[in-house]
Amino acid sequence: MSGGEFSPGPWRWQDNRDGKGYLIDAAGEPFPSRVIEGLSPQNARLIAAAPEMYELIKSGMAGIRHMAFQYAEAGGMHGPEMREYNEECEAIRALLARIDGEEKPGA
Repeated sequence: MSGGEFSPGPWRWQDNRDGKGYLIDAAGEPFPSRVIEGLSPQNARLIAAAPEMYELIKSGMAGIRHMAFQYAEAGGMHGPEMREYNEECEAIRALLARIDGEEKPGA
């Protein structure tokens, strides 16, 4: 990853009932200066799940590409199916590149 290292996951959300919440790292420590006021529980869970989602998407892409290549070689995917698959893979690759700091949004 060229954009620096992520704080190791898993993360979790700590709501302090005072309208403030904290992201908690894998060691159980709050992220420094990461107090977020008024964040919805749904968004807090999404943020806390970010490291796990990133790793699953990244590792899943390698397996998906391998399986799709084998399927295509066996004659199971061609034409519009293959174009749609390639577009989806490119969108995922671009998302991972943005997360890694390798590509600007909308580039």
